[in-house]
Amino acid sequence: MNTMFYLIFSLFLLRGLFQIFEGGSWTLGWFSILFSIAGLVCLIRKYNQKYLSGFLILLLITFMISH
Repeated sequence: MNTMFYLIFSLFLLRGLFQIFEGGSWTLGWFSILFSIAGLVCLIRKYNQKYLSGFLILLLITFMISH
């Protein structure tokens, strides 16, 4: 399960970087980068799963706003 979270948060980090370098919305790109880094930090420090799911929900809301 943690491997899936690592993959999801890493892909959102890459997506945020790509969005900034392609000239997309800076705000949504930075939100995506910020929440994915926070999720990765929670994974590395082995925080409770509720924090991971909270950051994942914020990332998905950011993704839905950008589309």
